[in-house]
Order: sequence, then C-alpha cells, then structure tokens
Amino acid sequence: RAGNYPFCQQLVLPSYSTAKSLFGGFTMMTLVKEFPDLFNEKVADWITECSGSQWQGVTFSHLLNMSTGNYISSGHSSDEGAEHSQIFFGANTHQEKINYSCQYFPHKSAPGTKFVYHTSDTYLLGTALNAYVKAKLGSDVDLFDHVLAEKIWLPLSLSPTAYSTRRTKDSYGQAFTGYGLFFIADDIAKLLRFISDQNTHNNSSSTLNS
Repeated sequence: RAGNYPFCQQLVLPSYSTAKSLFGGFTMMTLVKEFPDLFNEKVADWITECSGSQWQGVTFSHLLNMSTGNYISSGHSSDEGAEHSQIFFGANTHQEKINYSCQYFPHKSAPGTKFVYHTSDTYLLGTALNAYVKAKLGSDVDLFDHVLAEKIWLPLSLSPTAYSTRRTKDSYGQAFTGYGLFFIADDIAKLLRFISDQNTHNNSSSTLNS
C-alpha cells in the first residue's frame, strides 16, 4: 500500500516447500556422512506415536520422499489442501502435531511406491532426526541449531535471518522442519550456489568412478 519496498535486498522471505528440501534434505545429507545407515532407520524406532501397523517398514528415506504409503487421497495436494490438514497447521504443541502426523492417515500402499505431499511427513522426519541426533551425539544437541545452522548455514555465511526457525509453543520446542524458515535474497543465492556445487562435485565423482 505504501509502494514498492525500498530495501529489497533485506526483504525477509518465508520458506514453505523449500524448507522441506533445505531442512530435511540438508540435515540428512550432512548426517549420513557420519551415520551411513541413516536413510534406512525405521520411523517407529524413533517416534513412539508412530508405532502402529501402518508405520511398519517406513524409513527416514520414505519420510523425506513423502512415500510412507499412509494417506487418504493420492490426488495432487488433496490431503494437504483438505480441511483436516488444519488440525496439523493449527496445532501449537508438539503432541498435537505428532498425534495427527502419526495417526490420522490410513495405510494405502507399500512404503516407497507412492508420492503424496504431506507437510506432516517432513515434521515427522524432523522429529525422528532430532531424537536420533540426541541419542547419537548428546541430549543437548538440537537438529536445527547444531546440524543445519552450525554445519551448513555458518560455513555459507548466511544472514542472521536464517538462524531462526518456527517451533512448537511448548517445552519441546520442535522445529517445524517442513516450513518455518526465513531468508533474505543473498541467502537464497548462496544456497543455490551450494546446491549447484554439490551437484557438480557428485557428477564429477560419478564420471571418475565410471
């Protein structure tokens, strides 16, 4: 209403779908270097509420790829856009979010066979990874602060804006993981360069190995 924003380089950009790749993907990419079996860890082993039969055989990799096999509709963003998703997005506590994420969706297909867009899956991934790093690296370790921010954001010299994330409003303080990050334009440029460099490195390694 006041015209064009005069300081576009400092405009804060919220992250929704990109957070799923940046938070979920980058932390997995970082941790797997130290823990090679990470992608095959079972969700039920790390989240008590996900102990039902629909979670048997579901791995961290399935959460990252949103291919758990648990959904109501496989239509494009049908579950995500349905009224029941507001149970998840409107929840303020970790217990409310985890109950929905683990228990709301019935089992429909074998894990790893069907992609269904669920922000709740990425929330589960963040929860499982947080429990994992606490068990492996110490109870005071936080997935966002000590893995994503410290091991990736800091070396890339991202802005102070990037060093915060939305969390549940309780003592648990679980990072949303699937949304709730913030960047400025320079942060996005640095992240894109980092991804490009990783792809170049991986492609070069594949060529050398072949």
